[in-house]
Amino acid sequence: DERRGNREWGTGNGKRMSERVLVAGHYGRRSDEQGDRDAEAKSLARQLDGAKAFAAKMVVPDASITTWIDIAGEPLDRKWRAIRKHVTQMAPDNGFMVLGEDGWKEFWSKESFILRETRLDGMTTPETDLFAGLA
Repeated sequence: DERRGNREWGTGNGKRMSERVLVAGHYGRRSDEQGDRDAEAKSLARQLDGAKAFAAKMVVPDASITTWIDIAGEPLDRKWRAIRKHVTQMAPDNGFMVLGEDGWKEFWSKESFILRETRLDGMTTPETDLFAGLA
């Protein structure tokens, strides 16, 4: 076919065929790209909603916490190493892992617990030792 590979092949309306194809292709891509962006935005919104719902289950007011245990230093180092070795339990891209070891040392050097019930007389809170008062 004599038109194959000929960029100057005319269309009868004063435009070259290559210009019409590029314009049509360009608009087609823009539409596809916009659709991709819309789909990605919806997906991210669903992920954010899921993350918020998950966090809401894990977050409690500080006033509810009865025990704070300082795990800075060796206990936190051991915990970090153990979690890093068990990637099937917590993937490297998990929200808890993305801050890295320094983030853990800054934000998670204390663990918190909520006392559900006690049989100990004279129990006061906040506690700093889970086993205080037990013999």
